[in-house]
Amino acid sequence: MHLTSKIGPLRVAIVDDEPLARARMRRLLSDIAPERVSVVLECGTAESWLQNGPSHQLDLAFLDIEMPGGDGMSAVEAWSGRRPQIVFVSAHHEYALRAFDVRATDYLTKPVLEGRLLEAIARAEAQSRPAEPEPVDLSQLSVRQLDILALLASHKSNKEVARSLALSHFTVRNHISALFRIFAVSGRRELIEKFRAAAPSIGVVEPEPCPAAHATDVPGRHPSLAG
Repeated sequence: MHLTSKIGPLRVAIVDDEPLARARMRRLLSDIAPERVSVVLECGTAESWLQNGPSHQLDLAFLDIEMPGGDGMSAVEAWSGRRPQIVFVSAHHEYALRAFDVRATDYLTKPVLEGRLLEAIARAEAQSRPAEPEPVDLSQLSVRQLDILALLASHKSNKEVARSLALSHFTVRNHISALFRIFAVSGRRELIEKFRAAAPSIGVVEPEPCPAAHATDVPGRHPSLAG
């Protein structure tokens, strides 16, 4: 299981039984991506990585494959809990297919080239970012929903919305709950922000007060969307 979101530099582990290889990888990372990665752990064995890695909240591990006391592939399969992204680093090509069987992010061969290392970091960063939600298509909302959104964006309370639209408080609350689901939010402020972001070119138009409820709960073009 990988991270789904990340803010700031990737927290990195370097796992290799050769001290010189670890030092070279650290130097490369420091030279080409000092603001994108932070090396928080170095291990000389797979066993050490399995013991110490989980407490470091790792985002990414550069992992050698052939090491004394346990290989990198088996260590990945033995990892418990949230697993960091894995970039295998090996002098051998024959492990590449198996590497992707365990869902490795990348596979680098020694000696590691700067360009390929940058590609691996970029892949890890891309997989660590949260997925962008699909924007809400305001034209698919009912006129009533757009009325309510416009009033909420004008800082009206639920009671004021109900009075303006001649609706019961219960009906307004149900509409707002539905809008929370549509916009994938959990609060009023975030709902208003997403509403405004979905229609950056429009101004918020407060609907005229309704003397009585009427059948407008069908998709249609709201006055705020005219232009």
